[in-house]
Amino acid sequence: MTLSNFSEHGAKVCSVCPATPLGNFINPLHGKKRGSINGARSKSPPVHKITLVTTLASPERHKNEITGFITKQGRICPSWKNRYFVLERSTFRYYTDKTRLNMRGKGTCHSVEIWPGKRNGLIVTCTSGRRLYMVCQTEKDCNKWWRAFSRAIDAALSGE
Repeated sequence: MTLSNFSEHGAKVCSVCPATPLGNFINPLHGKKRGSINGARSKSPPVHKITLVTTLASPERHKNEITGFITKQGRICPSWKNRYFVLERSTFRYYTDKTRLNMRGKGTCHSVEIWPGKRNGLIVTCTSGRRLYMVCQTEKDCNKWWRAFSRAIDAALSGE
């Protein structure tokens, strides 16, 4: 017998949560004891109050971080993926979108170079030896990211 069949077999069912049998228990959704109160059923369903607490920091949380979309070549499958990059000091992270909920990778910059023969292309080499092949949408973006990666690498080498 599943919870959804309880009412078919004569069990009392909560008016707010039809699949929840009544009994002497506390339903966390209702926040109070359900069932009979002094031999009579409660007539009004409980009021649900939902409070959304945002724990994510604002995308503008660090003044020294550079953010934006870059198309990168996949590591395992060489398809091209548009990713949201965040560069802070010499460490970068990339996500599927601006919300920064789904991080897809990270690394520490060791070197950056313009990708010869690829328009708006960059090659970033990580300290692990991994090379990321990236293409920016515009020449302006390419120059912005090249300068940002270069400054981050210089700062890391000077110990800042």
